[in-house]
Amino acid sequence: MRVRYLLGHLQEQGLVQKDFLNKLDGFRLAIDAVFWLRSIKALKDPFADAIGGIPPGIFGFVDKELQQLKRAGIKPLFVFEGMAPPAQQMSQPRGKGENHMDMAWSFLANGQKGEAQKCFAVSTSRINEDFVYFLFHHLKSKGLEVFQAPYFAGTQLAIFAEQGLVNGVFGPPGLLLYGVKKCIVQLNFYRGSFDWLDLDDILSRWQIQLPDFVDACMLAGTEYSLTYPYFYTDQYQVSQPGGGGGRFNFDAAITVVKNAPLISWLSTWGTEESRAQHIEGYCHCKVIITHSPVYNPEAGKVVPFSQCTVNAAPVKEEHQRIPQDFANVIGDCLPHELYLLICDGVLSSKLPLALARGVWYEQTAPLVDTSEYRTLVTDLKDYRQRALGRLARPLHAKFHQKRVEMKTYFDPPADGGASSNVSTHVTQLEDGTQIPKSWDGTTMQLPLVEPTPVPTVPILDAMVPEIPVDAMKWCFSPQEVKAELRRQGVEVVDLTFCLRWYAYALAPDRGEGERESLFRPPNEDQRAPVRLPDGSDQETLAAYVYFMVLEDLDLLSPDGGMTVLGNVLKDAPKDFQEPMLIALELMKFGILTGEPCEPAQKDQPFPRGCYPKNEMGSGLGKANILIARAISLLPMKLRADMWNADVSFDMTAFHSMVRVLKRKASVSSLLLGNLELSKVLPNNFMCVTPSKANPLQFPYLLPAFPLPRACLGIVTSYFLNYEGEAATFKHDLEMNFQCCYQGIEDLENGFAFWVHLKKAVDAIAGPLGAEELAHEMSVADQQLRSQCARLSLKIPGK
Repeated sequence: MRVRYLLGHLQEQGLVQKDFLNKLDGFRLAIDAVFWLRSIKALKDPFADAIGGIPPGIFGFVDKELQQLKRAGIKPLFVFEGMAPPAQQMSQPRGKGENHMDMAWSFLANGQKGEAQKCFAVSTSRINEDFVYFLFHHLKSKGLEVFQAPYFAGTQLAIFAEQGLVNGVFGPPGLLLYGVKKCIVQLNFYRGSFDWLDLDDILSRWQIQLPDFVDACMLAGTEYSLTYPYFYTDQYQVSQPGGGGGRFNFDAAITVVKNAPLISWLSTWGTEESRAQHIEGYCHCKVIITHSPVYNPEAGKVVPFSQCTVNAAPVKEEHQRIPQDFANVIGDCLPHELYLLICDGVLSSKLPLALARGVWYEQTAPLVDTSEYRTLVTDLKDYRQRALGRLARPLHAKFHQKRVEMKTYFDPPADGGASSNVSTHVTQLEDGTQIPKSWDGTTMQLPLVEPTPVPTVPILDAMVPEIPVDAMKWCFSPQEVKAELRRQGVEVVDLTFCLRWYAYALAPDRGEGERESLFRPPNEDQRAPVRLPDGSDQETLAAYVYFMVLEDLDLLSPDGGMTVLGNVLKDAPKDFQEPMLIALELMKFGILTGEPCEPAQKDQPFPRGCYPKNEMGSGLGKANILIARAISLLPMKLRADMWNADVSFDMTAFHSMVRVLKRKASVSSLLLGNLELSKVLPNNFMCVTPSKANPLQFPYLLPAFPLPRACLGIVTSYFLNYEGEAATFKHDLEMNFQCCYQGIEDLENGFAFWVHLKKAVDAIAGPLGAEELAHEMSVADQQLRSQCARLSLKIPGK
């Protein structure tokens, strides 16, 4: 948990201790993975979000840091965050980030790349959920110890340390809130030293107890508690050197908790509404610190933190008591098997969090907010319901009808105020009114707010897990998978393999027995867990998962036929098949076009100059947009370096939609009924680290849908708009895009993908009514071939 200005204050007070790095030789060190990633300066590429969310040198930079740990003799155990509820804003004014972003794009439009980089650096987050999940599997594929906490990484690190499973922990100073006695906050490999904190030393110096320390941190501000408003007044501010106004003073929080109980301070300021909002945040924060569920290695199960620790005592009285409405904060308790899949990284936390809390969160605005993005977020409801259905299918019946509310960043604030990211933590009085509850389950005694009736607001258009009654009943055996691998002459089960097997089994010259060896009509309870046949191995599991994905994406028809989209996809080259699948999905939602994006709000136009619609809306402009968007779905081979080149406003907007579309899940439903198979999965079963030889090849066993960066689309736009001579194009390309390892080769590979995609669109245009897109691609194809001929680049024939 992050605490506002805690580390800075500890440094000022001389409470950050230093020691020689060689003292950690042989240590098994539990590492807060996200905190560690944020400490890697090389990953702080200002343009990372603008090119798709993942820095170009991500895997190379991480591997260098791993080598440093190895040379120091440190044995890392990386702990990742799990189903943590979304945080509240700590104190940043609403709209500040958006203003920086508008300035960044305006600077780029005016050719001021350096100024743009500064604005991007302060307004974007380089550690997003996709980034973190892919890093988990990169580390796992290298044979390192990784663990995804069921909920919060901080409590999990505290338990590992308390039970003696590790020699130390590395993470933010907020780990002290959980009673961690000693915490490493910095590793300096260059100087051969490390910085660490001693909780007992800090408490002794400040003359407070752990519960007071926790209260002070909550008043200072965390992800789940807003900064105490009085700390913004002059008496609590510290003057800045050279003027410029005061800054936050953490010492004020310590003074406050020494003088009076927390509740006394909370009841002395502001309006009833603002008090209630802050009190709710403090209640949630206290409950999370005290009781958030954690995997207890000694018991082998997930239990509340307060039930398996003796170090932490963040509540002064009855701190073991769990609130009756604890589920309103954390969510419903999930089956043990599901928690194990989360801890092993088979499942990311998004789906289980939605099912447990009854809320699907899409509360991070994209770098370029467009009307098309907001429409897509809404239109993906069917996909989300299918994914929830896959997860809920083997669970208790109560999850089958669990209503899941959608919360987005563009929802209007409730009652005209700030929307909360956490469920209301309340208790009900005899007359039906509701008031906030404290962290220990008892009603607060002080008159915090006047009790008012809280009407029940129906959840409009809520999602419900979709468990189809007509799903295909896959029934092939491990022996049949191996036989089909031999027939096709391939070694890997993937999309191509499954589509071609399906087409072969359904061919007119094949008998009914061939079809029924692959699947049968539904004749069993579709809500029952899917059981794989005896003797199933990795390839069998992968085949079942891929078939389920194809079915969920409507590439296979319920009556046992191949859809038009599935038919064209099976004939695509292996390296192009997954980008082709994403392109066809984008086409379904009307996103793969040459039309410029529209602002999300008409009264808030895009920054001037960064998206010249008068040019983009022309025939030539539309063709260039369409070509660049399509080709951008392929990855490039990049050096382990900063991007430090052009970025494209349209590519950034387009790839925000690609990212949200790629988040799918099918593996969970199978493994819940076949948990033993999770133990035989290889370490790289979801690894999306590209091959060094071919950026289109990945080692994953199960469908991972790696995110492409927008780099090839940006380079394609440069190519399409290049007005120089053919003799200078290669040199100019290399000078302008120094992060690209083989720019010309990647461009020509992109042109080949374009040709195959155009062929697929031509084939489906009539049956699916895509004649307009086919015409747009035909016009764009002429433009592309003309520029290829002028600059002497290769493109396959029509």
